[in-house]
Amino acid sequence: MGIKDVTSNRVDDLARQVARDPELQDALKQDPVGAMQTIASQPAYIDDRFIYRSVVLTLGGVVLVTAIGAITLAALTLTVPDALVALGSAVRPQ
Repeated sequence: MGIKDVTSNRVDDLARQVARDPELQDALKQDPVGAMQTIASQPAYIDDRFIYRSVVLTLGGVVLVTAIGAITLAALTLTVPDALVALGSAVRPQ
């Protein structure tokens, strides 16, 4: 494994990974401060696709619901709601 493979931001998880990985143990023995700085600089969620997908789906759903609601309100009241204008102005053609 090695020091670049540490994926924990909790001390107890880090202790388990150190106990299982002799390469990580050697890196911590040789340069404890440098090894801990390397571990601390890595992102906590490297491969957490579930959270990423749930955030993207939630934001997409909010945009769709807002757009559909704004279009419905615009059709019923004959005025364009500010929410629809805000959604349209957020998308800039290039």
